Amino acid sequence: NSMLKFLEEPGEGLTAILTTDNIGRLLPTIISRCTVLSFRLPGADYYRQIGKEHGMADDDISLLSRLVRSPEELLAAPSSAPWQNAVAMFQQYLGKNGPFSELLVDYDISYRQSEKADGAAMVQYFLGLLDLYAHDVILRNQDGPKWYREALADARGSQDDYGRLIIIC
Repeated sequence: NSMLKFLEEPGEGLTAILTTDNIGRLLPTIISRCTVLSFRLPGADYYRQIGKEHGMADDDISLLSRLVRSPEELLAAPSSAPWQNAVAMFQQYLGKNGPFSELLVDYDISYRQSEKADGAAMVQYFLGLLDLYAHDVILRNQDGPKWYREALADARGSQDDYGRLIIIC
């Protein structure tokens, strides 16, 4: 009630700025008292163009352009340990870089980051790659590095991949 009162009569010289990534979770009474402005992140084509302008490798552009949220992240990611480890983990998930069954052990031994922020970034990239992969399998997209396209082709009609994906997520 206090928040609704504030939104109705914020006081002289006051402006409230509320942000959300899911407007559907806000109460209609709050939305009705606000001016809604939608901001959308740039799409993959925007990031692909930036990557090409900066001479990034096509393999990195094809995956990162669909995962990153800023040009700075796009340009920094390919040489970063979190991205490189996330790709190695993802390839292991696919069975192209060691056995899937040893992924959690290898995470503990090889992939875990010493810096907490790097570890969080690596896990975010890894989960982003899993999400992208599931999306591409379902929609039969064929964009990405050769090893990725091969994994997409191998996954067609395979229920095992979906089960493993759900277990990891």
